[in-house]
Amino acid sequence: MHLKLRYALNLIILSSIVTLYSCGGATMKKAGESFEKKEYAVAADMYKELASDSKLEKEDRQKAAFRAGEGFRLNHDPKNALKMYERAQRYGVKDPIILYRIAQMQKQRGEFQAAIEMFKLYQKEVPGDPTIETMIKGCESALKWKEEKTRYT
Repeated sequence: MHLKLRYALNLIILSSIVTLYSCGGATMKKAGESFEKKEYAVAADMYKELASDSKLEKEDRQKAAFRAGEGFRLNHDPKNALKMYERAQRYGVKDPIILYRIAQMQKQRGEFQAAIEMFKLYQKEVPGDPTIETMIKGCESALKWKEEKTRYT
């Protein structure tokens, strides 16, 4: 009887280990699949985990940090999106869109002066983008409106 109990216990432990091992952690493939399914919160969390993984290649960490930022942005979480975009920039992402995304998130968070500076950096990198002037003017207007008191505030 004691032998059967021990055998059953070992079988349960072994099956638990196999189950946990097969689930695995986040991978670029799993995160990409979640992102493609528009499961942005799930994908963002996976990419965030991957961006922190020092075992990954530099290019994969850059991509993971940027894609985490995109996931958070598309999930309407500008605070975490900004953190991940800034991390991607620190990791060495050279694409100028990173400047634009950082500026967008700063604008959404009400950090208008910082957003103006980032939009201007982006404008230096991509001088032909017609939306930048509008974005800068919008931030400048928001700063002005913040200073002016109206009877509604």
